[in-house]
Amino acid sequence: MQLLQKTAGRQSLSQEILAHTLKSVAAAPSLSDPFPHVIVPNLFPSRIYQEMLELLPEQSAYETFAYEKHSTDGESNRFRFSLKRQSIDRLSPRKQVLWSAIRDVFRSPQLKDAMFGKVKKGLAYRSGISEEKVSDLG
Repeated sequence: MQLLQKTAGRQSLSQEILAHTLKSVAAAPSLSDPFPHVIVPNLFPSRIYQEMLELLPEQSAYETFAYEKHSTDGESNRFRFSLKRQSIDRLSPRKQVLWSAIRDVFRSPQLKDAMFGKVKKGLAYRSGISEEKVSDLG
């Protein structure tokens, strides 16, 4: 795909993804059974999602992490890629643009507000605060 080559950089890519993601979150129903949650179909634009699949970091870029129940012979069988700058900086330039944009979206105050708004009642209950104070949670 030529998406990232046609995009004017990380900032415009972040804005495009964020706009779509906010619409998807707004359209998703808030659910309460068995606990407050939200399922967001099509969180990313389909062409971005395809690009994410194509540009997954190499296995060597993932770090191990384990819970006792997820280890075999003392070795972790779980891996994650951190969206921290130092992890992204080790990727190819094309991957850096995409994964930095994804990180920007996940860090955006607009997405936090949209998601917290969907599960406000549960967050308030769990945190022992009023629903009006949920937006103050970090």
